[in-house]
Amino acid sequence: MGYNIDRYEIFADSSFDYYFFSEGPNGKIKKQVCFRETDLKNYYQLNFGDVIEGNIKEDVVSDNKDTDKVIATISWILFRFVQQSPSRHVRFSGLTVSRKRLICRWMSQNYDKIIQYAHIYGYRQDKWEKFYPNRYYGAILIKK
Repeated sequence: MGYNIDRYEIFADSSFDYYFFSEGPNGKIKKQVCFRETDLKNYYQLNFGDVIEGNIKEDVVSDNKDTDKVIATISWILFRFVQQSPSRHVRFSGLTVSRKRLICRWMSQNYDKIIQYAHIYGYRQDKWEKFYPNRYYGAILIKK
């Protein structure tokens, strides 16, 4: 993703933990994106959610009317993380079907921009395949 996207200011606790503040009708809400290494070398799981009492709550619906800006911010963090080390692979998904659809829709809408920076795969019918816009995937995998 280019660096000229409408996104929130990003803060980093480490090269694996980032946060930003969503702003909207429900106030200023702290959001966190973190990358956790999996059992596979150079494979990471992206986790995202609202920060409540110091913990990430992935199942919260904050409804701050800034979904596109939040997703753009998460994407910017994701691509920055992958660019720091091209051997990294990052898997992510939504907790619910509606969140998975939202991610797939956003990835499809921005596909032409994303493929300039990364390879995208989707998990469908128990296997990984090259990402095709406008398809539903249970999970997404990004690599440089």
